[in-house]
Amino acid sequence: GLNSTHLIPWDEAIYAKISKNMVMGNEYVVQRWIPDRVWYEKPPLYMWMVAGLMKYLGFSSIVARLPSAFFGILTVLLVYKFAGKFFTRTAGFIAALALITTTHFLYYSRASMLDVTCTFFITLSLYFYISRDTRREWMYFIFSGLSAGLAVMTKGVVGLMPFLIMGVYETYVLLTDKNVTWVSITKRFLITLGAGMVVALPWHLIMYKMYGTAFIGNYLGYHVFDRAFSAIEDKGRPILWYLEVMKVSMRIWFVALIPALGYAVYRVFKWDKRGIFFLTWFALILGFFTAAQSKLTWYIIPIYPVACILVGWFSERILSFILNKLPRNNTLQLKALLLYLLLISALFYLFLNRKLVYTTDLTGSQARLLIAKDEIFGTEKKVYIDRLELPLALYYTDGPYEIIDFMPNITSRVPEVARQNEELILITKKGRFSKEVKRYTYEPVIVKEDGDWVLWYMPSEDEVNGLIKSVKF
Repeated sequence: GLNSTHLIPWDEAIYAKISKNMVMGNEYVVQRWIPDRVWYEKPPLYMWMVAGLMKYLGFSSIVARLPSAFFGILTVLLVYKFAGKFFTRTAGFIAALALITTTHFLYYSRASMLDVTCTFFITLSLYFYISRDTRREWMYFIFSGLSAGLAVMTKGVVGLMPFLIMGVYETYVLLTDKNVTWVSITKRFLITLGAGMVVALPWHLIMYKMYGTAFIGNYLGYHVFDRAFSAIEDKGRPILWYLEVMKVSMRIWFVALIPALGYAVYRVFKWDKRGIFFLTWFALILGFFTAAQSKLTWYIIPIYPVACILVGWFSERILSFILNKLPRNNTLQLKALLLYLLLISALFYLFLNRKLVYTTDLTGSQARLLIAKDEIFGTEKKVYIDRLELPLALYYTDGPYEIIDFMPNITSRVPEVARQNEELILITKKGRFSKEVKRYTYEPVIVKEDGDWVLWYMPSEDEVNGLIKSVKF
């Protein structure tokens, strides 16, 4: 389940902590991760959703991950609807099956991160745009723009991708359709863009009014332009790295994607607008993230819906070709059987690779010990944590803390406290626990062990001498 593992650093724990701070401080416009420090990196839509859930369901991993899981499910359903509308229900079924068994998409749908939610809104925006009803065309453009605005409010500039895809496709339509004019294209593009701005602009304008160039410099300067044009934070990768990521993630579906792209190109030469639209969508997202110098596995998540739609389209065409060669009296039953076998095979293959999705609880020991420290010692007393990532400490303890590089046999690496009346509370790996600690002439007390980690403390001299009661645990 979503609660089987604790939050991992950095992104998951950061977003959860920001949401927690919103609830605790009743501040929903200015985001803060570290106390008294404004966090400019991303818009707050996902954090708003998590904060809303936390307010009524409490602070937990499952609550932090619920929005991502919810939008992951919606994306699968939307892909089914998308492919079913433009091709066949069989294509929709295969596309949805491909997406839900794509390991990276499934993994990040179970994580408290922004990418799957942003992917849903990007896909929804494009669905409204391309499936518009000519009788109420303006409504579809408004809904498309609103969806794109929500994508922007989830992950900033990435959410603008629908406008880029629409712009390129509309240019193609203008050049090939004599019934389309610049005026009509400009009108519907402005309607879509205007609807998006209604959603996305207010928060950005408020932040700019409050923080001016500091907001622009961090939000756009460092986190957009610097990431695009330089490999910051050791995130540089080879130019074709995302193809390797997709191969690992899609696995058997990537094998089908290669001829699917070829089939889509073939349909382009047949002047099939569907092929042009879906290829434009695929190529622009892949090109956008490939061109950026900073690359991470989850950045490419928005490509999976269109990749799976292409796979569904191609696979359905192959299946129909085969069935058309057979006697017609048994084709329906055979088709159902083949789709059932495909479903079972895909799920079994996912089961074989389940460790790519369902990982071990990498931070459970540290999280549980931080919670135990607050319960046993209270939130007033400080805990010293040996080499723990900052986001975990910020989220899982409500008391003071300090992250140190602890060594029991080196005086300078043993924190100095008022030994007369103050405990030295520590969370370290078991390998750094010792019965002999510099500055102290007596042995420590182990409070709780969890995996490779241990919560322990050096009692105050008053406690050792019996002047005050020992800590109860």
